[in-house]
Amino acid sequence: MNALHGSLSEISIVDVLQLLESRGSTGMLMLKLKEGNGEVYFDNGQIYHVALNDVVGREALKQMLRSQGGLFEFIPDVKTDVATIENISTTQLILDLMRELDEEMSGAESTMGVELQDIDSFSLQEYEPPEELLVSAVEITKDLYWVSSRESGIDSQPNTYLLRCDETFILIDPGPISYFDVILQKVGEIMENDFSKLKFMVVTNPLPDMTMNINKLLEINSEIYLLSTFENIRMMAHMNIPKDRFKPVDFSGRPIHLQLGCAEGEEFLLRFIPTPYCPLRGSLAVGIPSRNVLISGILFSGLLSSTEQENPLFANENDLQGMEKFMKIYMPSKNNIKDCVGRIKEKFEKIEVIAPAYGKILRGELADKALELIENIDVGIDLS
Repeated sequence: MNALHGSLSEISIVDVLQLLESRGSTGMLMLKLKEGNGEVYFDNGQIYHVALNDVVGREALKQMLRSQGGLFEFIPDVKTDVATIENISTTQLILDLMRELDEEMSGAESTMGVELQDIDSFSLQEYEPPEELLVSAVEITKDLYWVSSRESGIDSQPNTYLLRCDETFILIDPGPISYFDVILQKVGEIMENDFSKLKFMVVTNPLPDMTMNINKLLEINSEIYLLSTFENIRMMAHMNIPKDRFKPVDFSGRPIHLQLGCAEGEEFLLRFIPTPYCPLRGSLAVGIPSRNVLISGILFSGLLSSTEQENPLFANENDLQGMEKFMKIYMPSKNNIKDCVGRIKEKFEKIEVIAPAYGKILRGELADKALELIENIDVGIDLS
């Protein structure tokens, strides 16, 4: 393998580490950071020794993840007898350390530009769902149905969507176990209880409350294909899902598209749009540009409040505050959001419906306002 080198201002250190893991690389990654010179040793894609100045092991790698900018170069086949990292996959190691960094950040005193108590008080407001949302599916635009549910006392409410194209159905973000019976009832009514019509499930983010129902649905129809990015599929590898059910929608970093033929000769493309680090490396949005519909994943998601009974499913101006709060809590940086929104805008002439993974659905002028607002919110590290 040729030497890999470049600037960490153009590619993140996490991307470099995951690239070397995916290639099964053996050798040494040299880093020149403002904190000093670092070394990361790989054996078949697995990190076994890390050093940064006099610091070694997990703490050294954590400092590298915390660092900004720098240069890197990978030299193949360089080895050391020193081992300071336990036997763990590179992806799991990164996830563990990122979680520790998140906990350290949340435990720091008053380092955020928004008061923590303001976020907490908003996120703990009790939400009481209207009865109609627990009973019936809602067709939010042509052939796209909201088939999720709602729970009392929780303001972060996940959404599940069902897309119909003639006799082919696609379920997007299968949802949490607590919603399963309601989702199954609503999907069954639309498909006349013929679950063989459910051909695909799409996962935009491999979070528990977005994936819990996958195995239960595969028990009903074992022929369903699961569509997501390579990075998301890697994070679902331990869910006891048969490997032949996974179909990655990106190849060598280039997303593929699903072309569907519908009744009356209509055809449209489902465009799988990577939204990296919003908030996960493999995060994904699904676009239907011919219908001006974006199923946005966690982007554009919002928190609900107990006062929002007038429009139980569709957002109004007041709900943009809930979206802003959600973005501040869960998104890593404004630059990440701008990059992902730019990727989305490249696929659309106009977006009339935004269906997020959490909270309310944005339509018409409110979708335009949300697109403008989301790129100008300080979130994550911007608040430090």
